[in-house]
Amino acid sequence: MNIGFVEPAFLTALALIAVPIIVHLFNFRKFKVVYFTNVSFLKELKEETNSRSKLKHLLVLASRILALSFLVFAFAQPYIPREQGTKNFPGNVVSIYVDNSFSMEALGTKGTRIEEATNIARDIAKSYKPSDRFQLLTSDFDPAHQRLLSREEFLSALDQVELSPATRTVSEVLSRQTDLLNTGGSSNKLAIQISDFQKSTTNLSVIKPDSTVSVLLVPIGSADADNISIDSCWLASPVVQPGQITEVNVRVRNHGKSDITSVPLKFSVNGSPKSAASVDLVAGSLKDLTLTFTPNDSGWYNCEVSLEDNAVLFDDRYFFSMHVEPSVPMVCINGPTAGSYFRSLFPQEGYFKLQEFTEKQVNYGALSQARIVVLNEVRQPSSGMVAEIDKFVKSGGVAIIIPDSMANSETYSGLSSSLGIANIGPQRIAPDKVDRLQTDDAVFSGVFTGKSGIGASTDLPVVNRSFQLNGGVPEILLRLRSGEPYLNRYRVGAGSVYMLGSSLSGEMSGLAKHAIFVPIFYRMALLATNPQALAVSIGSDAGLDIVAGGFSGDRVFKLKGGANGAEFIPTHRMVGSVVKINFGNTVRDAGAYQLSLDGNLVSNPSFNYSRAESVMSFNDADMLTEQIGEARLANFKVDATSGAKALAGTLDSTGIPLWKFCIILALVFLAIEILLLKYWKT
Repeated sequence: MNIGFVEPAFLTALALIAVPIIVHLFNFRKFKVVYFTNVSFLKELKEETNSRSKLKHLLVLASRILALSFLVFAFAQPYIPREQGTKNFPGNVVSIYVDNSFSMEALGTKGTRIEEATNIARDIAKSYKPSDRFQLLTSDFDPAHQRLLSREEFLSALDQVELSPATRTVSEVLSRQTDLLNTGGSSNKLAIQISDFQKSTTNLSVIKPDSTVSVLLVPIGSADADNISIDSCWLASPVVQPGQITEVNVRVRNHGKSDITSVPLKFSVNGSPKSAASVDLVAGSLKDLTLTFTPNDSGWYNCEVSLEDNAVLFDDRYFFSMHVEPSVPMVCINGPTAGSYFRSLFPQEGYFKLQEFTEKQVNYGALSQARIVVLNEVRQPSSGMVAEIDKFVKSGGVAIIIPDSMANSETYSGLSSSLGIANIGPQRIAPDKVDRLQTDDAVFSGVFTGKSGIGASTDLPVVNRSFQLNGGVPEILLRLRSGEPYLNRYRVGAGSVYMLGSSLSGEMSGLAKHAIFVPIFYRMALLATNPQALAVSIGSDAGLDIVAGGFSGDRVFKLKGGANGAEFIPTHRMVGSVVKINFGNTVRDAGAYQLSLDGNLVSNPSFNYSRAESVMSFNDADMLTEQIGEARLANFKVDATSGAKALAGTLDSTGIPLWKFCIILALVFLAIEILLLKYWKT
């Protein structure tokens, strides 16, 4: 049987066995001489006493040597190794996750929760032998933490842990821990998570456990707390125009169990206060408020909505950005019989700047600046037109196709196959009527008002003749009473295509003269401005999509902002004609930033801390134990003591420990020595 030692250096103390041996070999007692007249009668008794005395001394010596030896063995911590086959690394590999999200800033019993967590992690590491290896993992998922450390390196790395805006679920953390532990070359694998285990991030039910990894959950602090937060902001209209009132919707949420009254809400734009409101919220509810301001000029506007809440601060401010364009360029390509509907709908002095071309004389250079292109009853699109429209749409533009009344299946076949949209089918001569509208789509926002909206009595356009729209993957916005689609939208690349099922001439359809024509087509044009996301959540995988035709992959974006005005280089990749920018963990401070390319401003993205931890509700040890049982996670344990000494007994996976037996045997041999000295009379 093989015996191993956790601390073999202590075996050098066995040299102390020489001390009792020396004491027994050299008798240092001084004898006093007593004279007797005749000692011959004592000779037999003396010989008998000497023999018994030598036996007693040898037994006492053996007891002392064994007691001292087993005491030394106890400090060296002997164990019987587990029979688990050949291992590349015979020691322990331990992954310790220290939750450093914002909720860990709350006060615990021994300082802040993050201080308590790092102290527990430090004590755990010290309970292992120096040759064991460790992983330090935090919510940042820092690439530097994807390697194993020695005990001293781990303790040093703990000193660098600080609060982070990143938020991780229990399953995400365990997946990272398992990946590293399975490549650590040891069969003694333990994953420890030290956290407050918020209910919003504790998802034990979705975990598929790895039976080779033992998991220990160490909850810190479980007292729920009240909190109110700004949940999100959005614009009432997707387009912000100069000189027009802009409505900003703000959602405020009460996560606590107490009602709140008269909480001040402030709204500022580019650092200047614009409007304010007061919020009353019952416990566990939310409320949407509307704030307004009027942008006077075009350009970027950096906005901030804030409230006063002394409990939790990270979610009391919400930043967002909006871009105001002076005008939106659009192109209309007219066929020989096309009407002047779009010229009337988008006059030159308006927000949309319309350029019109005939089918035979198109300036395709105008398409590079346009946001919307209307094919207004084009009779026969050329191959060059098809190629330019394909490039335009896939780069983020919006095309509106109004078919010519004389079109057939060959007319738009080139566009159909290139863009992957429907092709024109045979005409349906029977009169019909628009019957169903996808009213929850953004195209119809504000078109129908009132509680009743659209109903059976609503007057809708009559369609005398229509084309069948076959193919593609459409979003049907208007449908005829017969069930045939009449207005479809197709998502193509970074852009989209709207296709109508008839021309706008009075012979085919009454849509152009109907009241819904202007708002529907104006809304389609507004949505074509392709506004960017108002804000990005820090620590998430969300990024920005920038439409940049002709962009080369070797050019570098730069992001600047934050508390110290730091500058970062985010990663990006091309998907078609869209540049997808990912910020990763580079951004740590909420606020407005500037994204530039070659020194030119591209966007003013705003960043906010994730609201995933706004609900200050936590799982205690009993709750975690119950969830572990429900999820049948046999290799999971919960430690409610949050102390290294209590954990030490659960951490040893080296083998069968023998140090307790050594202590017992040391005490047994000390007791034998005492009994020999007290009761054996020589």
